[in-house]
This record gives sequence, C-alpha cells and structure tokens, in this order.
Amino acid sequence: MSMIITNIFFDHGGHYVEEELKWVSKNPTCAITFKISSLEEITYSAVVDKICRKIARDVAKPLLKLSYIPMSNNPAREMYIFDDEDLFAYLTTIDNLGFRRFCMWREPHVEEPEPHIEKPHIEEVESDGKEEDGNKKRQEDGLNFFDEDFELSRPVEEIKLAEEWEDGIGLEIKQEFPSKEALQDLVDRASHKHCFGVRTYKSDTGRLILRCTQKSGGCNWYIYGARKAGSDFFSVRKFWNKHNCSRAVESSNSSRKRGNPRLVASVLHEDYPGQFDTPVPKTIVDVVHRRLGENPGSKTNVQLDADHRFEYLFVALGASIEGFQWMRKVIVVDATFLKTVYGGQLVFATAQDPNHHHYPIAFGIIVSENSSSWPWFLENLKAVVRDDPELVFVSDRHKSIIYGVKKVYPLARHVHCIWHLAQNVKGHAQQGVKRDDVVDKFIKCAHTYTGSEFKKEFDEFRKLYPACAKFLVDKIDVERWARCIFEGEKYNLDTSNSCESMNNVFRKDRKLSLLPMLDKIIEKFAFWSNKYRNECASMPSTKVVVPYVENVLHEICPIAKRLTVREVNGQEFMFDVFGTDGVISLVDLASKTCVCRMFDIDKYPCVHAIAAVMAKIKKDGRMSTLSIYDMCSRYYLIETWARAYLKTKYTVPHISTWAIPEDVLKLFAYPPDYTAKRGRNQEEQHPSEGESRKKKKKKTSNKCKPGHNLGVWFEPSNE
Repeated sequence: MSMIITNIFFDHGGHYVEEELKWVSKNPTCAITFKISSLEEITYSAVVDKICRKIARDVAKPLLKLSYIPMSNNPAREMYIFDDEDLFAYLTTIDNLGFRRFCMWREPHVEEPEPHIEKPHIEEVESDGKEEDGNKKRQEDGLNFFDEDFELSRPVEEIKLAEEWEDGIGLEIKQEFPSKEALQDLVDRASHKHCFGVRTYKSDTGRLILRCTQKSGGCNWYIYGARKAGSDFFSVRKFWNKHNCSRAVESSNSSRKRGNPRLVASVLHEDYPGQFDTPVPKTIVDVVHRRLGENPGSKTNVQLDADHRFEYLFVALGASIEGFQWMRKVIVVDATFLKTVYGGQLVFATAQDPNHHHYPIAFGIIVSENSSSWPWFLENLKAVVRDDPELVFVSDRHKSIIYGVKKVYPLARHVHCIWHLAQNVKGHAQQGVKRDDVVDKFIKCAHTYTGSEFKKEFDEFRKLYPACAKFLVDKIDVERWARCIFEGEKYNLDTSNSCESMNNVFRKDRKLSLLPMLDKIIEKFAFWSNKYRNECASMPSTKVVVPYVENVLHEICPIAKRLTVREVNGQEFMFDVFGTDGVISLVDLASKTCVCRMFDIDKYPCVHAIAAVMAKIKKDGRMSTLSIYDMCSRYYLIETWARAYLKTKYTVPHISTWAIPEDVLKLFAYPPDYTAKRGRNQEEQHPSEGESRKKKKKKTSNKCKPGHNLGVWFEPSNE
C-alpha cells in the first residue's frame, strides 16, 4: 500500500489583519508530518496533539478552534473546523495545483494585553515526500487565531479532542461492591491498563464521585457510587463510560497516579486468590516482574550460604521458557570459568533451533562444579523444563553433571559430547599414532546410522587402536556415544558445541563483575531473539521448512531423481529403492522410516525416502496429495520455528528506572571468599596435550536461498 506524506507547516507569534484577511508574522515556520495511507487517517485530535507538543503546550488546557478560508467563498469568509468531518472537508478542498488554503488557529485567552493573540500559524500540504517550490505563494494565504470574543456558530461544548472510546471497566448501573475501596481498586486497575487518569471529587462514608483528570479539557467520563442503606455495600448509581480525551496526554503526564500496595495486592489476588490481603515484598517483586516487568514469566533464584555470601544464581527468561515447547527436546549443559578475582563458573543450558541457531533456555553462576552446584542448577531448570522420557541431555563427562542429571531428571536420557569424548579417547592411543586420525575414526564410528555399519567401523577401530577401544568398552556405555545404539531422539545433536560457542561469545564479558555481565548476557539473548524472529518473518511464502533442511533436501534431490523405485505395498506406502551402491533400501513413508535409518534419526527424508515420494507423486499424477514436507518432523516447519521466537526478550532497563521495595533494598549478599593470586588472571584457555581443532569442513548452509525451489522436484508429470 502506497503511503502519503502530508506536511503541516505552522508558525506562531503573529496576528491576523482582518481588513485584508492576511496573516502577519515575523517568526520562522515550523512543521509537523503525517505519514498515512489515506487522508481519512488524519484526525482533528491528532493534529491538535502534534501542534501542542511542538510548541510545548498542554493539549488538555486550551480549547483550540480551527478555521480556514474556503476557495469557493466570494467574498472570502472563514470556515470553522470542529471535528473530523470538518477537517476532512478542508483536506479534500484543493486547487488545480494540489494546494489548499492555510488554516487559522486561535485559543481563548485571559488577560492578554495585546489586541491580537499570537498563536500558531499553520499550513498543510499533501506531497509525495519531495520538496515543492511554492512556499511563498502559500504563505500569502495566512494562518491565524481569531479573537476570544468572536461569536462562533456552534457552542464550545460540542468540540471534542478525540473520538469517544470506552474505559474498559464494564460497569453496570446498580452493580454492587463489598466496599468503597473495592470499587476504587477496580477503577484504578482499569485506568492503569487502559491509560486514563482518575480524580476523586468526593469520597466520604456514603459517596464516591470519580471524574477524568482531563475534565477541564472537555472529557465527560464520571462514576457516582453510593452506600446502600443499612450495609457497607456500595452500588453504582450513575456513570458515563466513554472518554473523549487523549491517551497521549495521560501517558506522558508526570503527575499520573502511581500504583499503591492495595492496587498491587488486588492484582496479586488474580494469581493467588484468597491467600493474603497484603503481599510480602518478595512476592510483590516476583509478581511485578512476571506481570509487569521487562521479561514477564521469567524465573530467577539466588542462594546464599550460612554466612550470607553469594553461592548460586539461576536465570531463565520467560520468552525462552515459553519458546522451548516448540524446540527439539535436546538440552546441552556446560560450564566455563569466570575471569574475575572471585572466580566461579558461568553455566548454560541451551537448545538448538531447527535452523542450527543457539536457543538459550537458562543460565546461572556457581562457585564450582560439584555434587551440590549442578543438582541445584538442574532443580531450578526442572521448574521450567519438566522431566520427560523424550528429553535428552548432552554434556561432557564431568561426574557432577552425570550425578545431577540422574538425580534430578530420572526419566530423561543423558549422552556424552562426542568431541570431548574424542579428546579423552585419543589420550589412550599408543605412541607413534597420529591422534587426529584417532579422533576422525572415532567420530566416524559414532556417526554411523545402522548397527551393521557400526560393527564394521568399530571392528576396524579396534584393530587400529586397541587401547582406545578398550577404554571405550570398559569405561563408557556405548549408548551414550553411538548414534545408532541410542534409543532416544537426539536428532543431529551429539556435541556440546552450542554451549562451547556460547562460552566463546561471552569470553570478554566473563571478565566483568556480576551485574554488568548479566546485562550483557541478556542483551545478547535479546539480540539473537530479534534477529531470528526477523529471519523467520522474512521467509518467502513458498517455503515450508527451515532453510537448513530445505538446502539439505535440495542437495540430494538430483541423486534421488536417478534412483530406481519399486512399489512394495502401495496402500501402506512402502517402496524398495535401489541405491547407487546396489543396496536395496525399504522405505515406509507412512511410519517415516528407512532401512538406512537416516530418515528415522534425522527426522527429515533421506535420499531413498525422497526417491519414494517422487515415484508416488509421479504415479498418482495430479490426483496426488502427498508432499515432501509431510515427511519432515514438525520441529523443522517454519511455522513451528517462528512460534519459538514469538515472545519478545527485553534488555535490562537503566537502574534509574527500577522500582525496588525498601525491604528488598535492605537485603545484602556478601561476595564469596577468594584467595588473591599473584600475577594476571588467565584469560585464554590452555589446550590439553594433543588437543587441537582441525579446519572445519564445508557444511550445509542454513541461509535461505531464493533461487532454490524444492517443489519443482516433486511436480506431477503431465503424462
């Protein structure tokens, strides 16, 4: 939809020469701008608001009156604008060049010594955003305020600063409340929610009269309540539920009514009905952060030791908690050292979104990795991610992590990061062996998809590196590292690289003290969330699955096109696919399985499944209802991906804006004990003996490629 830029030029400090109907002013011209799709969107109240803000005038106080000289009047006469209909008539009255007459503004004024009141001079021009060389001609028409004693054709009471809008309270005549305070609380909560001001005009044992704070500006909203005879109940006797004031004025009013403890308590009763009348400060802080805070729904916890020294911290943002339900149920946990004099470790629990991006769920601070710290962190994590047989944890082989997961998440499965395990394995290699070759061979064994393929690869690994194989057999359960043996669903996730990458992202921030570091972490989380939300929104409407999966499928479609397919059971969607290596793979599209097990584990079609889908669509022709996207897990759909980033993550506001109860301000946590070390702190990690990272191989891109159209591979033939 094309946009129209309408500029309103005005100046103030001039006067109107009535004999010549000409505006005279020595002040420079100012301007306000509207960017709209149609002139109907410009309202009388919007023009008044913008002009008053421009000249620092309270829009609620003056009753501004607007007039102009129509082109059709001869002799020239003033036409007055009272509402949106009059304003639209003015906006649509233009000459052959697209120009319209100047407007004349004036407000009633008291005790003004000058014979003519100096008020804004306004010109309005509709343009396409380019500068027009016609200001001199248009300034000849003039803009003016008329005198306060001028006789208007309509009464002032009909002037409205804004269109009427309801207060959202939902009151009814004769509606009863247990007390006067209950009625007052209901109105106060609605005023905060719908942004209008309330002033108490009368409040005694028998009456309650409330009016809008902009009553002097013409707003007629009011409520009249009275006590019922012989009881403490109050009933609504009269009320007018419509406002015609500006919300913009109230939202920017520095004297706006603040929430009191009774108001917070009334909000709290929605979450904890009947538990208490006045909430304790800790509960207030929790609810304010959850309901009204920057990141609602967030979970935090701080633990101090017996001497009130800091020990543990846990933080999970509400948007991450809610978004994780749309993620694959694989969580990577890891810890990294802080680079301050107090030491300690930064802990992360992260997932990976289907497009291979970081998705942080929670983070925390612990003094050290031990049998108390990890269970404490996982217990807090369990409050936001429940224990479930579908859940899988990935970590290194630290004993406290293994103990913590087993204790806190007994239903979940736990696997080891194969990269960390590979570093342990190569340490057992005999002398003279290239350790990088040991790592490559071990990872190849771990990545096999079938049991027969694993047996073949591991037998060869045992012959080449018997000491390494003995370590694996004796010390490590094969289910914790071999992809084909693992019975759960961990998709492509078999390393803790996502957490390792997080540690690298915050390597500079780990030198900061606690609070600045937390701000940096939340700021980065908010940046990622917004970035990937925009990435989801930018996907073309023709795309169904995330770019990473789309690109994988696009790369193997040419291979699948050349494979021979034989139908085994058309009703059950079962096919034999002859691979390029001569191996026949049985594909079951109904159960989304293939003998090669790539389809089963990765949860998107392998090359054999793609060939089977192509053959089925070709056979059914235009009547086919089968889609390649039906073969992908719901976690890979763009719709699911977008839901994970639906909620906004907010950065921490400046400390000057914090509202902290006094009781909380009195609390104090001492820093943990530390032993001063000589020399500078270690900032870079020293690699273990033999540890190195080879140059990464080229991987499938996770960026959307507009030129890729996966659908062309599955179009029915015209035969």
